[in-house]
Amino acid sequence: KTTTVDNIGACANTYGARVLEIDADPQGNLTDTKGIDADELPVLIDVLNNDATIEEAIIHVSPGLDIVPSRIENVILDNKIILDKMPLDRLFTNLLSSVIDNYDLIIIDLPPTLGTVVTAATLFSEMVIAPLNPDKFSTKGLKILQEEIKKLEKHYQKTINYKCFLNKYSGNTILSGKAYDLLMSPEMQGKVLQTAVRHAQEVPNLSDINKNLFTSIKNS
Repeated sequence: KTTTVDNIGACANTYGARVLEIDADPQGNLTDTKGIDADELPVLIDVLNNDATIEEAIIHVSPGLDIVPSRIENVILDNKIILDKMPLDRLFTNLLSSVIDNYDLIIIDLPPTLGTVVTAATLFSEMVIAPLNPDKFSTKGLKILQEEIKKLEKHYQKTINYKCFLNKYSGNTILSGKAYDLLMSPEMQGKVLQTAVRHAQEVPNLSDINKNLFTSIKNS
């Protein structure tokens, strides 16, 4: 998920889009890809606690590309949202109201668990994008995602647009074939992006040195 956010944001930025990436994962992997040490920087939990403004939490990375970083303290985001009874369907709208017009694209990198911050981001977003890796755990996760989205749509009486794409695809493996078959099934009609991201060692290699595919001189 983090690599997807990093590269989509970088790609959009190369086309001139003003991009804000929000790292809502306590692991802070997206923050690490930018080479940012967030130990002394405000993050989402600080904004929700009114210890910082959203403007103070935004870090300039490069022309047209900003990030709200993360650190381990964001692990209590879900508890904060529940205890303060924050409205999930308006949380990110309220949080970003003063800066949303500054950007063409806002991407939120979320933790892998379906907690309240994930629900709030889902209700805020125009599109949820889910990478499907060619393994049985990822396909199980996709089915859980579909079930939860149906529940949210019913509860909040809102249509949630989500898309999946095949990630780490290799045409010569059985698991990639099974994942492909799942995405091509009738129940996934209209929910699959045409792009498949092939398995390539270059992707983790670049991430390891805080670069993305669009800072590489290689064609891919």
